[in-house]
Amino acid sequence: MKHALTAFSFLFLAASASAGNDDATTFGPEFEFTNAEIAASTDLSAESAWADRLTDRIAEKCPRLRCEIKRHRGKFGAQENRVVFEDGYWFNISIDPKCVEIQARPQTLEQLKAGAERLNEALFASAREIGLETSPKRAGHFNIGILSAFGADTDHFLKFFVDYATHAELASGILRENWRTAPPLAALSPEQHASLDKILADRRRGKLTTVKAAIERIVRTVYTANLAPSSTESPSHNQAINLDAATEHAFPRQDRQMEIRAVRSQASAEEFILLAELFSARIRHLKSQPLPERFVATPISEASWPEKIESFRRYVAESGIDPDRFMRLVPHAPPWPRQCIDLFF
Repeated sequence: MKHALTAFSFLFLAASASAGNDDATTFGPEFEFTNAEIAASTDLSAESAWADRLTDRIAEKCPRLRCEIKRHRGKFGAQENRVVFEDGYWFNISIDPKCVEIQARPQTLEQLKAGAERLNEALFASAREIGLETSPKRAGHFNIGILSAFGADTDHFLKFFVDYATHAELASGILRENWRTAPPLAALSPEQHASLDKILADRRRGKLTTVKAAIERIVRTVYTANLAPSSTESPSHNQAINLDAATEHAFPRQDRQMEIRAVRSQASAEEFILLAELFSARIRHLKSQPLPERFVATPISEASWPEKIESFRRYVAESGIDPDRFMRLVPHAPPWPRQCIDLFF
């Protein structure tokens, strides 16, 4: 989320020979926890109180888990608590409307797997023990380090961006559906689609020689509008892929995240790792594919739920991984009608 960018920015230098290597790709979470009291909150007071309770519960475990709590000023001017472990891993306990929000240090897939048990005990178990829960109705934005994933390969970045947009089922019920805050590109206007085609054409002509130049063009000419009826955010924020962080001056000297917003809240470290495996495999698969000549908008509003499921299974299989392993990320039944999702969430 926009207010979390400072706390969540990838604060390591980009100069690395392994940048763009899929083994070095970093993934960062925004876990969300809620309950009935938080859902009824109107002024962030419940969110703050429950964030403090979660901090207190984790602090009780810190002698065993070898962590410490570091307090700092965060968004909304509120006190936030960062849980720092002796090996340098950390997660930050923050708030957002209707939830306690957790940001964490970005990690590679190997690091995520090595730390899964600790994260489950420190965070997810502690949240359950005090009465917090994850909800599939909430978002769990999934962040990919752009430089760590694509290095200086502009074509590779554009391939991923267009491929994700082409597979509109991902943001239309498979991983989540909320077109008000994270619409698939296919749901936007023909003029916006044409702007993306122009970017692809310019890239084939040898223009847009850097990843940042391509991102700035997308933000400026494609993300000119979204489907939010009213929002204080910029049009580029409420998109299925938010690229705002990569327009900052520090990028690409320092890595920044590509925020995939159309993702449900994850209920465990293992669910987050599944998403990291999914996107890592897709990034690896696309590296050997040609740059698309144009964006083909999928008529996603006409697709049935079984058709979306089948398209997702092909997406996974094409990436060289077993579709059955990733079906736990998908609801057993179609999500609520979009009008209901947009009204309440």
